[in-house]
Amino acid sequence: MSMRVTLKQVALAAKVHHTTVSRALRGHHSIPKETQDRVRQIAAKLGYRPDAMLSSLIAYRQQIHRPKYNATLAWVTNHPTREGWKEQGKIAPPYQGAVSAIYRDAAEERANELGYKLETFWMREPNLNPKRLSSILHARNINGLLLAPQPRARSHTHLEWDRFSVVGLGFSLYYPAFNIVGNNHFHSMVTIMRELKGRGYRRIGLCLFFDVDERVDNNYRAVYQFRTQSLPPSERIPYFWSRNITQSVGKAFDAWFKRFQPDAIISCNWEVHLWLLNRGIKVPEDVGLVLTSTAHPRAICSGIYDHPDRVGRMAVDHLVGMIQREERGIPELPCRLEVEGSWCEGQTVRPRLWHEGKSTVEWSNRQQALRDLPIPSSAKFEPHLPNVKQWLAGLPPR
Repeated sequence: MSMRVTLKQVALAAKVHHTTVSRALRGHHSIPKETQDRVRQIAAKLGYRPDAMLSSLIAYRQQIHRPKYNATLAWVTNHPTREGWKEQGKIAPPYQGAVSAIYRDAAEERANELGYKLETFWMREPNLNPKRLSSILHARNINGLLLAPQPRARSHTHLEWDRFSVVGLGFSLYYPAFNIVGNNHFHSMVTIMRELKGRGYRRIGLCLFFDVDERVDNNYRAVYQFRTQSLPPSERIPYFWSRNITQSVGKAFDAWFKRFQPDAIISCNWEVHLWLLNRGIKVPEDVGLVLTSTAHPRAICSGIYDHPDRVGRMAVDHLVGMIQREERGIPELPCRLEVEGSWCEGQTVRPRLWHEGKSTVEWSNRQQALRDLPIPSSAKFEPHLPNVKQWLAGLPPR
């Protein structure tokens, strides 16, 4: 059995120190590109391979010891106002708050567990341009950035990216294209369509708004159109689409609803529920309603729970890994880590006719486990009902 080639042997052949070899193989920014390429070629020629067991042991020892303070990570926001990011991704009653705030809380919790602090930086601070912000971050030895969801879909932003490891949350940043952690919206829509079919709904309509449609890479619309094109003509309904929510949009929704008479509606905004109730349409007796993203499994509306806390924690894990691997700048091939959402029963659809691959007990246990998930801090996720009598009209008893 041949002996394993070590870093010191590679260093001897390359005529550099073994720490230089280690850094070169990891792509450390302090090692010139020419040196990195030369060391990699020599390592490959000698047959050097990292010791996977040793790497696992080091990772294990790091986990069992409570980490000391390592460094600071930056939560970078780009909204017109300093606190605007806290309102991004409004969630549905009976809670109020924003998904971005949940992302950050979870990210900060995970960062602290790994020995990091998380500090917020506002890109539009007065007298602060991208070059100066980059210099401030670099001077403070902050080399890991979490980009908060942008104020608008398809946004652009600028910093001296070569200095930093960067992970974006969600899909609203169009350029530059970084590694991203977000939700699997395609899977969410497939789940919704399957759940509605399992409840006997046939004429299913989709109500979309421009910003949300763009933020999810048009995945909701793509699945809906693909699934409905194979239906009989009597069951096909063109989706309702609008740029924003206004009184005139409500009237247009009225006309769409009267013309196509859906027996279930998928929406990205909970206000559709109020529109239906205001028109004397009972939910779910007259029409079923599903939200593409619910506030929490205990929420009134049926739909998908996106696990925003999991997204925030995964973003930090991915970022810390990139820092350790010295991956900086705009990636040549960006990757996406997507968290799958969970169906939550709610009170706005009729009961399922069957449970695919699961017994009724298994199904009930899963729903109960989701309802038992902790609610985020009350400072950002408070119980709230706009006009309770109006909201609860037509809802079945719990």
